[in-house]
Amino acid sequence: MVHEYWVALRHGEVELGAGFLLTGRFLVTAEHCLRNLPTAVRDVGVVFADRTVRSAQVQTRLPDADLALIMLGERSPVRSPVVDTCSVFDPWRVPSRPKPTDPQLSGEIVASATQFTCEGGAELTALQLRTDTVLGDYSGYSGGPVERSTRGEQRLVGVLLEQYPDRQYPERASNVLFAATVSEVINRFDQLHNANLINAFRDPSTTNELINLGKELMESSDQWQGDAMLTGDQMAGIKLHIARSVIDGAIRRKLP
Repeated sequence: MVHEYWVALRHGEVELGAGFLLTGRFLVTAEHCLRNLPTAVRDVGVVFADRTVRSAQVQTRLPDADLALIMLGERSPVRSPVVDTCSVFDPWRVPSRPKPTDPQLSGEIVASATQFTCEGGAELTALQLRTDTVLGDYSGYSGGPVERSTRGEQRLVGVLLEQYPDRQYPERASNVLFAATVSEVINRFDQLHNANLINAFRDPSTTNELINLGKELMESSDQWQGDAMLTGDQMAGIKLHIARSVIDGAIRRKLP
């Protein structure tokens, strides 16, 4: 079985760009990756790493925020990513590549939640990334997942959207990239936000809030899995995230 959750998108023989599974059925990509797809057309092909192609439909396109949500015709057997947050100075990588001959992007997180106005005009909560892979043009990487890479673990933290131009040579890109956070993605799409999915990735600030959040998540979990939005592995990851928040919060309160 293929384990990679990142995919390539196409329409017929036209290659559209990169994307990735956020849940068992929903995929996320940068909206500009769909610019070669007529607005009225919703059917796309999702190409997995083993070259298996599954049918899917574009659910929502948000040109202003440069985000798009796609739903598979049936739930994917591929294991979905574990979602997490990140901090400044964390190492990151984009595991997907336009072609097998292209290098992998990686580097350091400069800002973990900065307000960024994208080319479409919307203001997003974004990650500012510095990449060590200096290419001058990062076309083809947009729409791919950004993973935090620490302690030997790979956790999904965002979707790559834009490259920042070099101010001295505007025709080239600098080594500064921007990615929308996962919570920003969930907030932008009714299909995800209305299911209360955003709470799964909220960092509780107090013990009482944590307890209430746990209750909300448990009440919502059956719905998420019933709607094929989250797999059992993802729910386990969310519960682990909550448990770690409890431990971290307890430790912080004991520190002088």
